[in-house]
Amino acid sequence: MNLTRAGTRYARSTANIVFSRDQAAVNVNSRYQADKSASKNLSPLLIKRLLEEATNRSGRTRQYGHFNNALRMAMVTKVLLKQSMTTLASEPTAETVQLEDDSDEHAEFASWLAAEETSIVDAVDGQTYGRPITVEGVRHGYTKYDLRFDSRFAWREGTLESVTSFYLASASGNNVGHIDCLVVDSPPMGGPVGWLFMVYVLPEQRGTGVGKLLVELACDKFPVGMNIYCTVARSNPRARKFYESLGFRFMSEQTVPGASIVDVMELVREKRAS
Repeated sequence: MNLTRAGTRYARSTANIVFSRDQAAVNVNSRYQADKSASKNLSPLLIKRLLEEATNRSGRTRQYGHFNNALRMAMVTKVLLKQSMTTLASEPTAETVQLEDDSDEHAEFASWLAAEETSIVDAVDGQTYGRPITVEGVRHGYTKYDLRFDSRFAWREGTLESVTSFYLASASGNNVGHIDCLVVDSPPMGGPVGWLFMVYVLPEQRGTGVGKLLVELACDKFPVGMNIYCTVARSNPRARKFYESLGFRFMSEQTVPGASIVDVMELVREKRAS
């Protein structure tokens, strides 16, 4: 996390920050008088982190002044402090979110899709739920999951063994994401494998790390050593980069019914020694 990025946006005044061996003293000259008291209360460790990052950036861009005997940097304002602390507090972790079984027969998931942009819905369901999105349409779509592994999909053809749907619940108890975990016995892929489908995160949660946690927690639901797959539209390189950041690798390019081209992504998992 780069705190300086936020800091340089708000902090344009200068401060002299001098570190002694035993303590950090902060002397602030600012047009924001209210920030003066807040800056004095910053912990030395936090100031040092911000100072180090600002120093590196300042040295590269020469945008925030020169460094002579006294090190000068952009003032750490109260606005920066509040924003940084809010960001730290709101970042999701495996301890603040958890997967819970879809116990409402996909009703909340359907309501999310119904309110979503068409292009995003198409990327999530591949137009299998019908339009417009309804709860009944989504539930009907779940009865046809096995058709995704019939002879039209020779490269992944197989027998659908299980489908488990999950919501990702936040610490507040609200659901913020959805994912389906499938196990398919697929001879072309060497036997039983895992598949991820219907991966969705609420708009306000995107870019916060929720999506990564959703996929990571879902992958943990599969048997140890089972390889896991998903497909992303060739026209969506951002999605491919997202899965690559989680350890998936490009496996192949396939054409699916409707003439859509998808990239098949594979997560190879080591089998535990017996």
